[in-house]
Amino acid sequence: MKERLHLDELNLNQEFFVPSVGAEPMKYSALIQGIYLAHEYGEFHASQPARFAGRYEYGRDQMIKDLGDDVHPLLHMPYTEQQIVVPLLRSMRDQLQYSGNIAHVLRLAGNFHDLGENKHPDFKKNRVGDPSWGTKLPGDERKEAKIRDEIYGDVFDFIDDKQIQAVEDILGDEEKASEPAQIFEIAERLGYYVTGKNAGKLALAALEASEKQDYRIDRLRALAFNVTNRHIEFLRENEAIGFIHDILTDAEPVQKAIDANFSYTSEHKAQKSVVA
Repeated sequence: MKERLHLDELNLNQEFFVPSVGAEPMKYSALIQGIYLAHEYGEFHASQPARFAGRYEYGRDQMIKDLGDDVHPLLHMPYTEQQIVVPLLRSMRDQLQYSGNIAHVLRLAGNFHDLGENKHPDFKKNRVGDPSWGTKLPGDERKEAKIRDEIYGDVFDFIDDKQIQAVEDILGDEEKASEPAQIFEIAERLGYYVTGKNAGKLALAALEASEKQDYRIDRLRALAFNVTNRHIEFLRENEAIGFIHDILTDAEPVQKAIDANFSYTSEHKAQKSVVA
């Protein structure tokens, strides 16, 4: 039987991990912003449209300026690890136990979870892109896994196979049957909600300042309404987790204002039922 470790015995503040037996420790932050970005695949990934571009983009550079690394096609991954996964795990340390070094594996999953959205020509047969939550077709997850596998082999071959397989056991668990996969789903959906909340803050500030209702504000409003309402009930079911409770409490006035003040044309009303 594997040794069970309380999360508070694992150092979530550490910057380094050992990628393979006998290897020198390396920084988590170097994985995407250093090694991947320096590779042709990472450079191409960084040039792709902003996240949510399919329905909400109003200019790539402006969107990234407004919403930060969270909507950057590449920097979203280390953002997820540092700003969502690590504080989420820290807040769950008294509620759950983990087998082995699962906190480390979840941090790797945060850094690698969108590698499969790379649209480089080498991946033409398996390209999926950045579909909205809940809209992936059967087989899309497997296509993304194939792209991740190629990137692991070409870019991250210095990480031992056991660690990569542990990451894939989380990312490839479509049924969310394992505890680590369930935790990562919480992290992903919390990240979506935070994006929507931040878009709402920007749109509401513009509304209060009586700014002209332009396309940028229109898209921020739609993103805020659709994305927060797509994920909030799931998060409320998990509000016993302190980090989620704190975010929802902080967002409550914004959420009420989003729902109360954002009037929609018939076109926008039709969007309410579309998964975001």
